[in-house]
Amino acid sequence: MSQRPIFPLNMTLFPGGRLPLQIFETRYIDMLKDCFRNNTGFVIVSIKDGHEVGLRPETYTIGTYAEIIDWSTLPSGLLGITVEGRERVKLTEITEAEDKLLTAQTEFIDAEVAVPVPAAYLHLVKILKSIKDNPVIQNLNLNIDYQNASELSCRLSELLPFDIEDKQALLELQDPIERLARVQAILDVMGASFNIE
Repeated sequence: MSQRPIFPLNMTLFPGGRLPLQIFETRYIDMLKDCFRNNTGFVIVSIKDGHEVGLRPETYTIGTYAEIIDWSTLPSGLLGITVEGRERVKLTEITEAEDKLLTAQTEFIDAEVAVPVPAAYLHLVKILKSIKDNPVIQNLNLNIDYQNASELSCRLSELLPFDIEDKQALLELQDPIERLARVQAILDVMGASFNIE
């Protein structure tokens, strides 16, 4: 287990996913300086109750260790970074420093076994390909193995417009086939017409 900084957000990052962020709070600018200096990452965890800015939010206990893969100064003058999710982690003993940066003891969760997408869920590949055509998502330059059930289930889970509670539940699943089944169940409940030919 290691003590790592955590970045609470109102979104969920999955292993293999990419996320652009704008950094403006001093605590996170200092955190990134440490990350660059030590060639380390930080943990992105979804907020269970509260807000990204201000008082300490309540977070979930499963998040994703992320590494910085790109950065730039934005026209607004803010620091822009792109992170990529690496591995899921379990958080314990969350503490708050004087500058309000949260850190936690983190334990890596075993990576999922790569298994092929079952025939019953091959239609979800078409859905993901249609989502990937969105210009915003194209900018993430995702390299997706559509035959890998883990990758397919993770990309759908983070890119489809699900509630954060659903996304978190999907993140916490260890079985990619079960995650695909849950994704399909959520789509069914939403009544989404994703019948793409």
